[in-house]
Amino acid sequence: MLIEGICISKDYEDFLSWVLPLNRHVFDRLVVVTGDNEADKKTVLLCKNYHVTCVQTNVLNEGFNKGAAINVGLNQLSRKGWIIHFDSDIIFPPRTREMLGYASLKPENVYGALRMNCNSYEEWIEYFRNPTPI
Repeated sequence: MLIEGICISKDYEDFLSWVLPLNRHVFDRLVVVTGDNEADKKTVLLCKNYHVTCVQTNVLNEGFNKGAAINVGLNQLSRKGWIIHFDSDIIFPPRTREMLGYASLKPENVYGALRMNCNSYEEWIEYFRNPTPI
């Protein structure tokens, strides 16, 4: 199963620094779309470190045109398998790739997912100290 991903991350490298190492294993190819200004240089370095394609674009510089940014990311993908679009503060469960392989996914469908929210840094650390296996 080919799985490609798109993540939009504008001025969000603090979260992305957690997300990339924890999610990278889910994807055959992952594209992060970010702004093309000086503030997003850290995002570029993070992507390089985790072997993620980083695309800088000006569609995020004035306002936040997320739809246009998603299209920029889609243009980088082969579109020969599944595509997951997620925000740069989303972490997938450790067995996501395995579980997707078991699912009877239909290509004509669009799927969503349940999520758990950590409302503070303390909750986030507590989740990692005491995870609930899925």
